Amino acid sequence: MDYYLRMACTPEVLQQVGQRGGRLAAPMSELVFPVLPHADTGAVQVLLRILAGFEDFARVTAHHTRRDLHPALATDDFKHCCLSCLVYRNERVLDSEWHSFCECPGTASARSRFSEICTTELTYNQPCTAKDLCRLVAHVSSDPRKAGALATLALNVRATRRHTFRKLSTHGPTGRGLVAVQLTQLQNLGAAPAVI
Repeated sequence: MDYYLRMACTPEVLQQVGQRGGRLAAPMSELVFPVLPHADTGAVQVLLRILAGFEDFARVTAHHTRRDLHPALATDDFKHCCLSCLVYRNERVLDSEWHSFCECPGTASARSRFSEICTTELTYNQPCTAKDLCRLVAHVSSDPRKAGALATLALNVRATRRHTFRKLSTHGPTGRGLVAVQLTQLQNLGAAPAVI
């Protein structure tokens, strides 16, 4: 697994890992995917990066790369929240891998495509937890077709999130202006903190 994580990571991520003492992950007693997922290599790499915690989720990154465009994201109120849920639903939800895979409305179409391919309904707690994502991975891990569909879901989730981030970074009423207005309204309301 260590080899595959190294292959899936950019040199920058590997440098970050090196700064943490070179540990990629705790040793596992068994394989996460005992079969090779039937999916594009890039999709499998994205899935591995997400499962290893190396993708851009605010629970880890705290929106660091977006703070110049959206200064309010640096506050304790918003730095770990899902940007899509903040802006489009006025809700503070922890931006995590499991939120994106299981319940974020921004990735609903990717989830529905996954469910159609796997004939599996995604079930999760409200709010979803890391255990929900682990159950999903365990459910599909021994079936190459379903594991491949999960890898494709991971690729689609990342693509959707990147598209949303780009859209909300543009000038105009549906970009930076919308984010500024929504975050200001949420700050003024003093709504409850994000679910963590």
